[in-house]
Amino acid sequence: GGEVDMLGWILKVAALAVLVAVLLYLRSYYAFLRRPQKPDEKVLPARRREAQADQALEAAPKKALLLYQDSRHGTLGRMAQIVAEDMCAIGYEVTMNHPSSKLQYDPMDYDLLAFGSPAYLGAASKLLADFIKANPFTHKMVFVFVTGLTPEDKREILQLRETIPKHNRFVGIKLHKRDENRLKEFLAEGKIYQ
Repeated sequence: GGEVDMLGWILKVAALAVLVAVLLYLRSYYAFLRRPQKPDEKVLPARRREAQADQALEAAPKKALLLYQDSRHGTLGRMAQIVAEDMCAIGYEVTMNHPSSKLQYDPMDYDLLAFGSPAYLGAASKLLADFIKANPFTHKMVFVFVTGLTPEDKREILQLRETIPKHNRFVGIKLHKRDENRLKEFLAEGKIYQ
């Protein structure tokens, strides 16, 4: 009887230890979405495609603001770079950075707004949502891209969509971390430039 009780007690303690470890692991991902990343502003110049070569050289390029919370393993940063390069090829000057309450960007100064977030535990970046809420804008094209393990679950896109003020055009896509080709195909459709 005593050995069985002792074994039962050991199994319960082991199960509790595993549960605590899993909860701490999940908490670390949840906290990651709220942890500011160091500012890393990059301004990428517009590149004109041949079809646009007949435009006056003095014409100011359109401007795009791309804010993204990188994922733990850099996947979203790679996706953000793909988005930025596509915008530049279309003729946008792109300002890229990580979201922060300290940023001084006015979304109204940009023609196109893009926001990227990883998805962890069904949540999008709180820092990104906070920036959107603190900097209202109207009559803009807004593109949201999210990476996660379940691309068919769109709740993170909907979370960010709810923070975007009315009277803006909105396009969103959720991608698996290995869906770089799907992102490129989506961008080639041109929906974010309409």
